[in-house]
This record gives sequence, structure tokens and C-alpha cells, in this order.
Amino acid sequence: PVYLYEAAATRPERVNLANVRKGEYEGLKKEIATNLDRKPDFGPAKMHLTAGAMVIGARKFLIAYNVNLDSKDVQIAKEIAKIVREKDGGFPAVKALGFEIKDKGFVQVSMNLCDFEKTNMDVVFRKIKEETEKRGVKVLGSEIYGMVPRAALEEIDLKELQLIDFKKDQILEERLKK
Repeated sequence: PVYLYEAAATRPERVNLANVRKGEYEGLKKEIATNLDRKPDFGPAKMHLTAGAMVIGARKFLIAYNVNLDSKDVQIAKEIAKIVREKDGGFPAVKALGFEIKDKGFVQVSMNLCDFEKTNMDVVFRKIKEETEKRGVKVLGSEIYGMVPRAALEEIDLKELQLIDFKKDQILEERLKK
């Protein structure tokens, strides 16, 4: 079975990938054949024995961006994630969660910036820094996880982002030169 999401979605409720994945493998397996809302866009209405189901989407470049906080209180990261994420009234095209990074002794606001032209790293970084200061917590730094298009870095002061271990070859266009 194949499901389409984001710009490829054939139904409005499937634009958001989280809606397609709701219930995970087990939930979909129970409903795929009986719930019309869970019928796939293509293929049989039953899970493949070894592959499960496939989700295909067309979307803008996603930037995985994390901000590390000098705290062990995961509730602070969760509160700030709620403030910046779109679904709770925060910034457009931002998905965010708060996590504890136990092995490193700090918490993190972990984000997917789904459209950097709507909300880029500098905007969320400044808001997170503002919110941490209100709570008496410092920002340890931020990190781009994976690749980033050059256009997302234009007009941003990379020093302001306090980037940790950012390398030139994380820029998509630089990697493509290789």
C-alpha cells in the first residue's frame, strides 16, 4: 500500500505526515482494510508482510535543527518547543519537540523546519534564546543535523546561531560539487 503526503497528498487530511502515520504500523494494520479513511492511495488495502506500507511525499527542503539548553529539566525544552511549533500557535512550518539528552547531560529543542522561506533557523533561535533567558537557562549551542541548502544560510549570522560542529560539506550545493 502507498500513501501520499505533503504536496503529493490527494486528500487534505494526508498533507501532514503525522496524520498518515497515526497509530503507527500496528494501528494501520488493524484499520487498513476496514476504515475508509485509512485506505491507501495506491495498492492493496492490506499491509505487505515484510515492508508494511510506503509513504511518498513531495515537499520543500526540510532542515533538521536542534537547540541545546544548559539544563536537565526536560519540561523547559517541552514548554519552549510548544511555543515555537506551528500546531500550537508558534512559527509557520515549524515542528518541534523537547527531549532530554541523558548521555550529554542537557535538554534539547529538536525541530524540523519544513519551509525555511517561511521560518528560518535565526528566527526560532532568537525566540528560543528569549524563552530560555526568561527561565534562567542558557543556550549551549545549536546544530544542523544533516544537509542545508545554501539559500537557508543567506542573510543569517551563523555566529549568532552558536552552531556546533557545522561543516561546509553540510551545505547541499557544496556536497553536490563532490
